[in-house]
Amino acid sequence: MQLRSLAGHKPLDLGTGIVCGSFAPGGSWLSIGTAHRQHGFVELSSLPVFEETDRGTPARVREYRQLMTEARHSFLALVSVPLEEPVAIDAGGSGGNGLRHVRHYNGWTLQAATTARPGEQRIVQSLTLRRGLSQGRPSELRLRFTGRLDRPALAEITEVSPPAPTGARTELTAAGSVLRVAAPSLPAEANIAVTCAKPLPGWHIREGEAELILEWPPADGELAVQVTVELLQEPAQRPSAQSNRPQRTADAPEVRAVAPPQLLVPAELRRDLHRLRHRTLDYVRGCTALRVAGDWVAILTDHRILPLSWTRDAYYQALLLLSEAHRDANLVTLVADHLRWLWLTCDRPAVAWARSHHANGRRKDEVFQADQQLYPLLELADYWRVTGELPELGEEGAAPGGWPALVSRVVELLARLLSPDGLLPTDENAADDSVAHSYLLANQVLACYSLRRLDEMGEVLPLTVPAGPLATRIGEAVRARFPVNGRSGRLWAYAIDGHGGATIYHDANDVPTALAPLWGFCAADDPLWLATMSFAFSAANEGYVSGRFGGLGSRHTPGTWSLGLIQEWVAWSSAGDRAAAASALERLLAVAFQDGSLPETSDPDTGRALARHWFAWPGALLGALLPSGQ
Repeated sequence: MQLRSLAGHKPLDLGTGIVCGSFAPGGSWLSIGTAHRQHGFVELSSLPVFEETDRGTPARVREYRQLMTEARHSFLALVSVPLEEPVAIDAGGSGGNGLRHVRHYNGWTLQAATTARPGEQRIVQSLTLRRGLSQGRPSELRLRFTGRLDRPALAEITEVSPPAPTGARTELTAAGSVLRVAAPSLPAEANIAVTCAKPLPGWHIREGEAELILEWPPADGELAVQVTVELLQEPAQRPSAQSNRPQRTADAPEVRAVAPPQLLVPAELRRDLHRLRHRTLDYVRGCTALRVAGDWVAILTDHRILPLSWTRDAYYQALLLLSEAHRDANLVTLVADHLRWLWLTCDRPAVAWARSHHANGRRKDEVFQADQQLYPLLELADYWRVTGELPELGEEGAAPGGWPALVSRVVELLARLLSPDGLLPTDENAADDSVAHSYLLANQVLACYSLRRLDEMGEVLPLTVPAGPLATRIGEAVRARFPVNGRSGRLWAYAIDGHGGATIYHDANDVPTALAPLWGFCAADDPLWLATMSFAFSAANEGYVSGRFGGLGSRHTPGTWSLGLIQEWVAWSSAGDRAAAASALERLLAVAFQDGSLPETSDPDTGRALARHWFAWPGALLGALLPSGQ
């Protein structure tokens, strides 16, 4: 799939739901990663080691993330000796479980077709070399490896609990045309197997690098080579593809199609928006919804920059999967397995989820975010709405009292945290930034909706603390305490301290506020909500940036955020402003990458991506709100 994009090119991504990889234009291998029992996630790449002294320095973190997109940091690539640069590179196309790349040289062509079969621990690439009759050639073709196995750096813009370096060292050994890459201290192992119709020499290993010489195709002929990269968590354990592939069992729940909200989608934009939706579906199924055990699936925010799980990012990805579940019942299994991972595997010594968790469930950042406690409740309610039942907890790790006991403990925690006025506090906002005032509007809206949805499940999910009265109390507190005077009149504050202090602001991460009418928190013609949205998408808001591709952004990272453009579409659709809703979608399509994925942040004047080439949340939010049949 290709879109006309102002964002610039990004690597193409492919995964099996167990391993996931990225490929540079031309088909060279940038990374392959998988969940890991001890370290959460391990990756084979050629990235330099992140300097620990650069942690907490946003500019250095963003520079390091940019390196992930550059072909010079490929761990596996076909090169000519002496080096010949291609005269043209096809940036590649993607569809389902396959990628295609083409490189054209003076007199010869390299075509790479890469496939990933769901449930396998390997990705396979077929290389086809073609040469013309009268053209010259370099002296040799070599498949070159320069990589290392380790846990990713996990460098964040706002660091709280950076992980200590693993100290892992990569060891290379070869057996014919099979290269073994091992990091025993992790432990982790990768095998790179090369096959061809003609006999191949063995890998030559030298100073942490390896090369395998390939024979040139005959004049006006072609040579076909297959490269298979297999990545194992622990060399002693090689689960079969069948045991890891999610399967719908005979007693799987019946899936009920749930109609998406009726938002304004211009007919001329539907096809391209549909492409964005399906690209995110492919990305989630292959690269972020990773099976970590037989019936546990972790949903990560992305597979390269921060392969960690935030419950908010995971929620919108799960919502996208459920929106398509009436077409593919295996997606229900993925969400059920994620709910089991979320509620039974995640380390929660005091009931609460941390800011983020590793794929093995271990806590990453010890910070309390209120919305992180609410999204697991909402995901469970969405699953029940689609299936009419709750996931089986299974024997291993199942808590006494089942789902009612698990959910009651979280609701009890929320009830204890409420202020005397009935407001839910937080230490950080949804951008992972600290807050001056503890009571955020977006969190109150989300709390009301999540608790009301739990209240609908009263017969199947009896709770020790009734959810409905809590929702009513929070909603009344918002209506009493959040209206403030802005420059243009009354609107809702972004946050308050409960003692008269208020922040007037709106952030691209404050999705629940834009969804308030769709979630039944207020009417679409509510004057306070309309005034809040009008402020949000104006130059009066510190989070807004002007420009041809301007829109709502965030203090966290300057620029136009894809999440902000989606909020703008949702808000003006709800308000019935067709032109404003269409304008937001047009800008969103302009800043999408050529493969249909969405960056975190774009330049408001040029549309080029500024930050975070990998980010599943915006595409998942968009896809979940679009009708699946478009």
